[in-house]
Amino acid sequence: MFDSVRGTVESVEDGALLLNLGAVTLEMLVPGYFAGEPVRGEELEVFVHFQLVSEGNRVLPMAVAFPSSTDRAFFRSFITVSGIGARAAVRALMHPPAVVASAISRGDTGFLKGLPGIGTARARQIVAKLQETMSEFQESAGVGIPCAGGRSEALSVLRQLGIPAEQASALVAGAVCETGEGADAQDIIRVAMRIRSGS
Repeated sequence: MFDSVRGTVESVEDGALLLNLGAVTLEMLVPGYFAGEPVRGEELEVFVHFQLVSEGNRVLPMAVAFPSSTDRAFFRSFITVSGIGARAAVRALMHPPAVVASAISRGDTGFLKGLPGIGTARARQIVAKLQETMSEFQESAGVGIPCAGGRSEALSVLRQLGIPAEQASALVAGAVCETGEGADAQDIIRVAMRIRSGS
């Protein structure tokens, strides 16, 4: 099975990356935090998670692309939590794995339940299952708790304002792209609301 593949980006739409490998074009899912990075026409290497998934009475192959082997390793750890399948995990990862790992490590269920598709009970399961195993993912990406805390607080405020979890996560991710990883919650919220208003 492939560990990584290199090719030319054809498109990234609706959470799917089309990568032209020459003789074939491979379609892969991409988590939200990575979806905005590939640029059409660029040469790109991605690390791939392959899995067979059941859909009704069919079993279909599924591939998920990651920018690093460490991100893929986090994903594989994440899907060991009962009730979190590969598709659910792709949908939930609107933030880089290092940020999510930091939240898990400190038991921040408030941040985790703000991820798309993750409720309070599932957030607690994630912490119980993974809390003691997250240090390698935080250290590898150099993401500290202050940044994750700012994201978490901003996400919580947006949810309190009645913004759906998936939209709030996308707004926070977009805001952090503009403000930078070191931004505090107030700056993230300000930019996120500006993005939401389209101004």
